[in-house]
Amino acid sequence: RSTTCSSGTFNWVPGNPCELCEVGQFRTSAMNATICAACLPGFAQQKSGQVGCAECSPGKFQEDSGSASCKDCMTGQYSGTEKATKCTKCETGRGTIGGSLTGNTFCSPCAKGKRSVAGGTCEECKVDTFQDKEGMSNCIECDDGKSTEGKSG
Repeated sequence: RSTTCSSGTFNWVPGNPCELCEVGQFRTSAMNATICAACLPGFAQQKSGQVGCAECSPGKFQEDSGSASCKDCMTGQYSGTEKATKCTKCETGRGTIGGSLTGNTFCSPCAKGKRSVAGGTCEECKVDTFQDKEGMSNCIECDDGKSTEGKSG
């Protein structure tokens, strides 16, 4: 005798009660009732017994299938789209700024007085160096006899 299971539940042993799909899995009524499907990369599901998975929002990603949650993009990386399976490293001259260390949706050009560094952030030019353009990866040394008067940036 077969058991009819509602969406979000399954039964792989005929006659036994239906069980909830686990976290990171789902099942719709149109699917085979003996198994739940894993959420695809770029999606996650935090609750058991669900009929679908949630898209990872911009600034987040998930590279694995069957995951409970999406991960934040780290400093120097971003994801500007839904369903991301990875984050993208900031391009040269750009960085993640504005106090947001994780969950970044874009990289901004480094401001005047700053340069991009390997970690994908912007840092102030050191004393006696400067940068008078946005989006640069280097600082320029002051000419002989010139100075930033002990100031950085």
